[in-house]
Amino acid sequence: MGVMGWRDAERWWAGVVGGTVVTDQRKQLEDIDVEAGLTWSVKCSPAVARYNNFSLETELERSDTGERRPGNFSLCRAEGYVIVVPPWGLAYAWRSEELKTLVAAKKYPVKSLTAQTEANNAGRRYDRSWNIIVPVRDLAPFASTWHLPTPGDIKEETSASAWMLGWPS
Repeated sequence: MGVMGWRDAERWWAGVVGGTVVTDQRKQLEDIDVEAGLTWSVKCSPAVARYNNFSLETELERSDTGERRPGNFSLCRAEGYVIVVPPWGLAYAWRSEELKTLVAAKKYPVKSLTAQTEANNAGRRYDRSWNIIVPVRDLAPFASTWHLPTPGDIKEETSASAWMLGWPS
C-alpha cells in the first residue's frame, strides 16, 4: 500500500462512518466528498506534520485571467470536515459549522500558496490559491481524533472495509 493519498483518505473515512465516496460533480463542487447520514469534506494533508499548521483554502485564482473564486473551505457545504495527517497516523474531524466558527474567532494569517498550488494544479483552470494558516494547537482540542490504519492493519486491497478503524481517541 504506499503513502495514503486523498483518494485513500476519502475511502478510509467512508469506511469509518459507513458511507460512500461521492462521485456526483455538483456535490464535489460544494466540497462534499463522503455521504453517510452526514455529508463530509475530507482533506489529506501531510504538510500539517511538517509545519504544525492546518491550511484552509479560502480563495482560488486563474493565473491566465486573474479571475478569482472561493476556495474549498469557503465553498464547503458538507456538515463535517476531516483533515487526515498521514505522517502522524491521525485524522481530525469537526462539525463544519463549529470549525468555521473557531477559524473566524481569531485573525489568522492568509498566505498565498501559489507556487505549490501551480505545481499541483498544472493544467487546471484555477491554479493559484490563498489559505488561512491555523496552528494545530488552536483546532485539535475541539476535534474528534481518529487513528489511521498502519501498514500491518491493512492488506493490499483498497476497499472501504480495508480502511475501516472505528476507534476515536
